[in-house]
Amino acid sequence: MEDLARVTAKTDLRHYSSSRGPGKVFSFDLLDGQGGEIRATCFNAQADQFFDLIEVDKVYLISNGSVKPALKNYNSLNHEYEITLDNKTSIEVCVDDDSNIPRQEYNFRQISEIENIEAGVIVDLIGIVTSVGPSAIVMRKDGTQAQKRTLQLKDMSVRSMEISSGANSVMQRDINCSCCVILVQTLYCLSKVVVFVISVVDLWSQSAQLS
Repeated sequence: MEDLARVTAKTDLRHYSSSRGPGKVFSFDLLDGQGGEIRATCFNAQADQFFDLIEVDKVYLISNGSVKPALKNYNSLNHEYEITLDNKTSIEVCVDDDSNIPRQEYNFRQISEIENIEAGVIVDLIGIVTSVGPSAIVMRKDGTQAQKRTLQLKDMSVRSMEISSGANSVMQRDINCSCCVILVQTLYCLSKVVVFVISVVDLWSQSAQLS
């Protein structure tokens, strides 16, 4: 396997505990020149090796990853496979950006539409942060601790919703109400909403457009 692709999203490095002992993992999403998307995941030694190297929006040449069926409970991309990187994998940064490889595209929906969307659908949202809750420590099912934070988001439909996320570097940033535009991808699941925050941008000039 060899692929030239742009990184469109990257998770934080997460520590976990399983029957085989403690471990660490992170993943990132790739977009190639034909518009195809696939997720790559790194565990343990490869997580340490590649975490600092991988940056969102940069283009990489990735060789010798293992391809396996995607775990759809954890992978929302429209691809039936995903890549696991191992000790044979090599990753090279492409210094000259390849303009033939597109950047991430979003299909924005309004908050007012969410209640009419079927469960399990990934939705892109953008809006103004109107209130910020403190970070809190919660216990995962495996007994490890994680950070959680909640925000209130308001968009051009003049509707608001509460969003939450785990230990995401964006969510742990100092976020100010009314001066912060937040871009999220939401997994709408039955009675609850699980949110993955992609980026936070301070945009005073655009706040008025969404208020």
